[in-house]
Amino acid sequence: LQKAAIYRYSGNSWHLITDTVTLRIGAVVALQNGDSWFSGYSSSGEAKMYHLNGNTIEVTSLLGVSNITAMSFPDHAHGWAIGIKTGSLVTQTIRFQGGSWVTEFAAPSNQTLLSLSSSTQNSGWAVGKDASNAGITYHFDGVSWSPGPGTSEGLRAVHHPDVNHAYAVGSNSVYTLAVNVWAQEPLNAGQLLVAVSFPSPGTGWVG
Repeated sequence: LQKAAIYRYSGNSWHLITDTVTLRIGAVVALQNGDSWFSGYSSSGEAKMYHLNGNTIEVTSLLGVSNITAMSFPDHAHGWAIGIKTGSLVTQTIRFQGGSWVTEFAAPSNQTLLSLSSSTQNSGWAVGKDASNAGITYHFDGVSWSPGPGTSEGLRAVHHPDVNHAYAVGSNSVYTLAVNVWAQEPLNAGQLLVAVSFPSPGTGWVG
């Protein structure tokens, strides 16, 4: 596995932080004050987390996890990731709290979690698809993950900007959470939608 590099943008230029990361990076989250997370998998098939805090890099190996495909941090002390169990295709949520990562919830074997987003430490959404390509959703209420309303097509990405709003995208549609139902708005973009970002409720981008 080739080594990866981490760069940081400061002011008006990019600066190399390190080019010795033995990791294929799959997700990046940047917080304030130089606090950033990088995740993915190594040549040994073991998922790793790189935590960049200022100019200090901390590396954590996640036992029993072969890859990290998505991350979300509502603040510096709390975060979630989607990981793949080693030796299987089972996806699961992993929670960062108290300075360590702990496995929380594993989706059924006929479901695949693809994206998650958290607005606070007490509210998050994870989305994906089942074996028939129908959309699946799970909501975190501060204690546990529970099934949410489904959709007619698999969901590829979700953004949860605040506790009252969530947005997701399927193949050709945008979904808005309203009264515990994902309201579908066909976009007919002619290509797959794989990303969504709403910096504020009612204003956002998909692509």
